[in-house]
Amino acid sequence: MVTKTNSGQITEYPYHLDDEFLVTNTHNQYYQLDFTADDDGDGQSDLVVWFCLGPRLNGGTKQETIYSMSPNDVSNNYYIYNKGNITYTGVGHSGYNGGNYPVNEAKLFINTMIASYRSGNKAPTISVLSHGSKDAEKITSSYSYYDPANNMNLDEEAGISSDYTKVYFTVEDTNFVKGTRTIGVNAYYVDKNGTQTFEDEDEGSIRVNVLAPTGSAANNGLIYKVSDDTLADSSNLDSGGLYYILIDNHLIQNGMNSEGTKFRIYLEVGSAITYKGLNGYEKTEYTGLSYTKFDFTRVNLFDLQ
Repeated sequence: MVTKTNSGQITEYPYHLDDEFLVTNTHNQYYQLDFTADDDGDGQSDLVVWFCLGPRLNGGTKQETIYSMSPNDVSNNYYIYNKGNITYTGVGHSGYNGGNYPVNEAKLFINTMIASYRSGNKAPTISVLSHGSKDAEKITSSYSYYDPANNMNLDEEAGISSDYTKVYFTVEDTNFVKGTRTIGVNAYYVDKNGTQTFEDEDEGSIRVNVLAPTGSAANNGLIYKVSDDTLADSSNLDSGGLYYILIDNHLIQNGMNSEGTKFRIYLEVGSAITYKGLNGYEKTEYTGLSYTKFDFTRVNLFDLQ
């Protein structure tokens, strides 16, 4: 088996890998890694180890080995590491079950090839999900039904209304990690009288307001963790984490009324990596921003004559 020592593009894109998994037989490492290597002169090692050799799995039971007795020994028991866009990997060293490799090892190989090709800092991504699980469908809109003849919101009539609507989302940062990574999310809603401008790649400059806890809507705009419903730090989210943002339903309805049955939010994500540079000073690199947009749309029902 191998065990994860770092998180980043190799462990998360396009496949999210487990913290430990079975691999085919491989050999011990002949050389110790030199973590003093600092070719770019930033004061930190140029090497990042992603997985180390670990315990042996026999009949579903873990058996201790010299590798598991010294867990995650990145200097001596590395399985896959990179220096810049050059990657060493122990994947595929020997056959397994007549040539069939474990699924996770195959996924790791694919992740490694893509990571080497795409090396370099890129903006993280953010996606709205249909519900709060990793296998949820990515969505861009939701619909509610309204009966104008009776001035009735059918969702409320069905007894499924609440003060807030949950919008589930996840963030993914697939960059190589070197230093401390932070991922932040900002949220905005479209308002023709908005105080800020948002640049939509398709529609140009859009007037927006920050979706933040204001006025009577004390929880409006707050981000929560799906895992335990506790408040998340919107400036320090986890790559691959599942979250939801609360949006005041009165804000949604008022937005639909003023914007013509549609209320739109923008979720914007960016990340930064902080590390020690020359002379020990901290240096921060920003990856840029990306966003997704989500529409709440009201569908008016018509009388059948």
